[in-house]
Amino acid sequence: MKKMSLFLLGLTVLTLVSCGMSNDDVARETKELMMQEAKKGGVNLKFQDLNVVHESGNKYSGIAECTVDGEPVKYSLDIVCDGENIQAQWIPIE
Repeated sequence: MKKMSLFLLGLTVLTLVSCGMSNDDVARETKELMMQEAKKGGVNLKFQDLNVVHESGNKYSGIAECTVDGEPVKYSLDIVCDGENIQAQWIPIE
């Protein structure tokens, strides 16, 4: 359960070259960010699907379907990209 708490509110910043990026680029960077956080917490995170949609300006949202230590989990994603950084918050969907 302690490992899962890492994902209840994952808020991390990753430096990027620019954020005039496609949805696929944002999804790829978000996936990498989530994998890094999982690895830090000793969590086995695997992705089945990750979709990102551009909302407006520098805001994106998405859904990630994953397994965490073998258990299926779906996350709601809130992503902000400002040109230098990407910030992602993911919360489990029940």
